[in-house]
Amino acid sequence: MRHEVRFLDVDSGRIACGMSGAGKPLVIPCSWVGDVQELLGWPSFRFFIDALGHEHSVVRFDRPGSGLSGPGSLPATLEAEERLLESVVEQLEAPVSLFGMSCGACSAVALAAKRPELVDRLVLWAPYANGAEITTPAIRESLTSLVRAHWGLGSSTIVDLLIPDASVGDQRAFAEAQRRLATAEESARLLTLVYDVDVTDMLEDVAAPTLVLHRRGDRAIPFALGRDAASRMRDSRFVALRGRDHFPWIGDSADVVRHMRSFLEARSRVPEPAERPREPAAFVFTDLVGSTALLEAVGDDAWHDLRDWHDRTLRELFAEHGGDEIDNAGDGFFVAFSSTEAALECAIAVQRALTTHRHDHGFAPQVRIGVHASAAIRTDGGFVGRSVNEAARIAQAASGGEILVSRETAEAIPSLACSDVRVLHLKGLADPVEVVALEWR
Repeated sequence: MRHEVRFLDVDSGRIACGMSGAGKPLVIPCSWVGDVQELLGWPSFRFFIDALGHEHSVVRFDRPGSGLSGPGSLPATLEAEERLLESVVEQLEAPVSLFGMSCGACSAVALAAKRPELVDRLVLWAPYANGAEITTPAIRESLTSLVRAHWGLGSSTIVDLLIPDASVGDQRAFAEAQRRLATAEESARLLTLVYDVDVTDMLEDVAAPTLVLHRRGDRAIPFALGRDAASRMRDSRFVALRGRDHFPWIGDSADVVRHMRSFLEARSRVPEPAERPREPAAFVFTDLVGSTALLEAVGDDAWHDLRDWHDRTLRELFAEHGGDEIDNAGDGFFVAFSSTEAALECAIAVQRALTTHRHDHGFAPQVRIGVHASAAIRTDGGFVGRSVNEAARIAQAASGGEILVSRETAEAIPSLACSDVRVLHLKGLADPVEVVALEWR
């Protein structure tokens, strides 16, 4: 397939655009460091772009002052990234489709919310609502400082996060390309942008039909954040994929292309879809508390054995109570139950199993649990919607060893012993939520 580079004048300078394929424009916003020409030397990347170009005119671009673009600079802000994308789209035949990856998904969301007339379809790869939730403040600071002070080691660390299952040759080539295409300071600035971006309040304003794709084992952007972002959008479809690599062109890229083509080629359908059916379920989220401190206390080998026991035991209890494991990203599980009573009984069984292990072996992790029963949209990847988000936020509000349950869920089982009602204002939820703590001891 023929690839060419054109130059466009935008507010912040003259930028290079890589263009290929034929058809309606599919624009890919900037995400990490790159060069529209050099990336084509990566066979897996070129294959991926060519596959998308069979039905679309694929448009990629370099930021001002980077890659083949002319002199200039771009502030490390969401506003600047969105305005750059807007300037590119305004010079194409709108409306266009956007394919936003990771941080680039945030600028795609921002443009789709701000200028709906410019965007007719949106594909988001490994997105997130708030960069502060990607990892802990300590890890964010450590990684940014490492990149700034030791770009050689920092670039290798980032490669391990982004493409852990790529070939050694691809990993080495990308690490070298990062160092060649951006300075340590520029890379640290982009990394800070990734963590600073917050589009939480914009997601619900996106009117364009949206496909959200995320690999379950993604080490750069947690799978749960992509699912959460999808649940906040009006018209989104969430697809969970296998694998750990953050870049879509590494791993099973053919599956990614298949999902994208099917979605993008459906743009001629009625734009206002029928209300998607909702399925009642009880959602349970578990989360390890203080895992880092426990790791330091018991050591790597003991912690590995303890984690294996934790995961195995909880999975046995989920199966015993009829739970459907949806996800186990990070330090916990997301499980759906068809019965509210079974969900609550399972939560109690988990806490009691941990207590027994702590009594018999001297230590065990503290786990917090959140439970909420309601209807949610069933997808290929499990469930999405406000109910799922509410259950997750309730779990985050719980303390170690606590089972926190929404009041209406607890009231469905009158025989439960519970604490007094507490009113919580949970992040991402407009209305306050009433909860009770389940008395399980």
